[in-house]
Amino acid sequence: MNKVIEQATKNIKLRSEYLLCNRKQAEQGYLACVNLAHTVVFCGAGKKSTMFDFIYVNVGIISAYNDILSAHQPYQNYPNQIKTALKTDCHRACCHSYYVGIFI
Repeated sequence: MNKVIEQATKNIKLRSEYLLCNRKQAEQGYLACVNLAHTVVFCGAGKKSTMFDFIYVNVGIISAYNDILSAHQPYQNYPNQIKTALKTDCHRACCHSYYVGIFI
């Protein structure tokens, strides 16, 4: 078999195993520490401590859309709408936007 095809096949298998593992963890009610770390890293100090109580759902909202560059800001309210919907059931969300690989 062609080496490029072999490598692509290997990568697909590894990625599939990783995604299956994440799915199983989510079904069991937890994610690996690295996934939780990506959600918590940008939250304020007050939210960080409560993100680890594991009683409520914690959602990380990551947006690649930059409202600063848009004149009409069509996605400006979505993060707050998501946060408000989650708050009604005492769940939490942190939102962070980035562009060109730079977090703001």
